[in-house]
Amino acid sequence: MVRTTRLVAFASLALGCTVGSDVDAGLDAALDAGPSRDAVARDAPLTPPDATCGRATLETARLPGSLLFVFDRSGSMDRATGPAGETRWELAGGAIEGVLGALPDEANVGMLLFPPEGAMCNVVGSDLPQVAIAPLTSSRAAIATELARVPDGPATPIFGALEVGWDHLTSLGARGERAVALVTDGRENCAEDDRDRVLARAAEERSARGHRTFVIGLTQSNSDLSTLALNGDTRRNDTCVAECTTPACSIDSDVPCPETGAMCASFPDGEGGATRSPGFCGCVDDGDCPTPTTCGMEDGQRVCVGTPDCCHYDATRASFEADFRAALDAIVAEVFDTCVFDLPRGDDPASFDPNQVNVQVSLDGGPAETVGRSSDPTVDSWDYTDASQEAIRIQGELCDRIRDAEATVEIVLGCPTVLI
Repeated sequence: MVRTTRLVAFASLALGCTVGSDVDAGLDAALDAGPSRDAVARDAPLTPPDATCGRATLETARLPGSLLFVFDRSGSMDRATGPAGETRWELAGGAIEGVLGALPDEANVGMLLFPPEGAMCNVVGSDLPQVAIAPLTSSRAAIATELARVPDGPATPIFGALEVGWDHLTSLGARGERAVALVTDGRENCAEDDRDRVLARAAEERSARGHRTFVIGLTQSNSDLSTLALNGDTRRNDTCVAECTTPACSIDSDVPCPETGAMCASFPDGEGGATRSPGFCGCVDDGDCPTPTTCGMEDGQRVCVGTPDCCHYDATRASFEADFRAALDAIVAEVFDTCVFDLPRGDDPASFDPNQVNVQVSLDGGPAETVGRSSDPTVDSWDYTDASQEAIRIQGELCDRIRDAEATVEIVLGCPTVLI
């Protein structure tokens, strides 16, 4: 648990500070050698500047997260999946309520259900999301009310719902971790022509605004969901691929392997004889299938079989409830148990220089060590949460150690940023 957080500012932000003699000669040389004094890359920890820099201490704090569930209420969600005949909607909704019940009241959560009641593909309106992101003291009961309804939507406008969700996150102006969590048992069937634009927007939302996009497929794996998770910076492992399944087809001419004479097929889904559409394209050999799937026979058709390595979470039929709860737990931890910190800009915000920011961390009373800045979230480092540069995120295993220890986090302004 972070016991102390503080921001250490320096008097001459524009000019940098005069470091003490205890800073090693390698750092001095690096600072003097290049044409810019904006940042310096080094391997050794940076010695904290001494009092000659004009030290002043300001408080900073962890920033609360914000999560919007973008939840599929199409008619297929009312299909029995559980061992006692529970529907996907009932199992998923119950798991969401259970997770929200364990979160503190100050956690910021909202819910957008798609398509809206009485609509087909249209996902617009000032009344969306149905439950705006707000502390659970006010949003928890409203979410429960929405989950008590019966899903009966006639279509699955995933892309439109995500765009409304991203816009809602932007409207909040929040600076902590911000994310949408898409939950669906289908694929987009309203605006397929928008696919490339929306998939690209998921990456833009992350890079430009710091919005992450989590995805849970309910007995559903497809490349659109996988790409959304990959572009939204929420891939579930390091080996997953965006194009994890063969492409969907709507008509026979969509099938990419005409030499087989394959037709656009719909296959039984194993639940009461219902079919899933638009089906999947066939294969000739294993080379036609994304690794690790292979070409095999299913319902008399040569198709890619096996468990695809998609980037999104998947609640499978065999272990639906456990898979979904595990995915929710992982998402909630990443949004609400984070290492995102406020970045005050000192008494003179106009002189703030984002290239003269350093982060120091002390664990369990140990010495303060400087953490380098990096764009790689897997290494012990820090980076700005988004292009506004108003907050920072501590990354890698260091974040776990901060959460588990009595930690002091210092943000130092006025000296060139140490880069990894």
